[in-house]
Amino acid sequence: MKINLSRLIIVFVAILLALFTLFPIVWVLVSSLKTRSAIFSTPIEWIPNPITLASYQEVFTYRPFGRIIMNSIIVGFSVVFLSFIVAIPAAYALARLRIKWKIPILMLILSPYIFPAHTLVAPLYLLFRSLEWINTYQCLIIPYTSFSLPLAVWLLTIYINAIPKELDEAARIDGASNLKVLLSIIMPLLKPGLVTTGLLVFMGSWVEFMYALTFTVNEQAQTIPVAIGSFYGRYAIPWGEISAASIIAIIPLATIIILFQRYLIKGILQGGLKG
Repeated sequence: MKINLSRLIIVFVAILLALFTLFPIVWVLVSSLKTRSAIFSTPIEWIPNPITLASYQEVFTYRPFGRIIMNSIIVGFSVVFLSFIVAIPAAYALARLRIKWKIPILMLILSPYIFPAHTLVAPLYLLFRSLEWINTYQCLIIPYTSFSLPLAVWLLTIYINAIPKELDEAARIDGASNLKVLLSIIMPLLKPGLVTTGLLVFMGSWVEFMYALTFTVNEQAQTIPVAIGSFYGRYAIPWGEISAASIIAIIPLATIIILFQRYLIKGILQGGLKG
């Protein structure tokens, strides 16, 4: 009875936390399916009547939202790709090779997080303006990659440490080099860690607002957060369009999580148990 009661309490608390977490998303979804007048009606209608997709249509009709979504996807996957190119070999070296001062090096890698991100906006803007990079993909990809690298290196180092070293030693006995060990032994076993790290890096670039607002001026390279923040109406704030755009922005992340949930859960558990 005690065990069953404990499980019931855990399930009840988990359900409450899930409802608390999902409440804003449900609210936005319901608002996106309402007419403009129904959004502000009282009492609140949790089931829109009538259900309308007008807000979604207006998002794509009056704004180049398709191009903006593509901009966010290009920037996000570019950041993940560049982060992995640097972070994977760096994490392997820190986890497996005999290097002095590993802990100070890891602390040094995290040192950029000491400085507030907004302090770099002005110098980066001047640099990108001199390079004529304002309103281009690279003016977002380069800063996002530099901010994501410390997190990627730290996480991948933890995940590589969780892989038994005996596998490396067995491969080296057969004559495998460090590169061969990394590509043939570590990488296949690192998939959960790569998915978890890649998702966190992608989410960081997907939701970033300040740099995107400063370095992009129109839809040529504008990302979703800036586009949503720039929604305005002549007489009132278009909450229906904002809600619809927010739901659209959630769909790619939700799709990635659903497709890779097996690796994601395994990666979180693997990293947590090792930590």
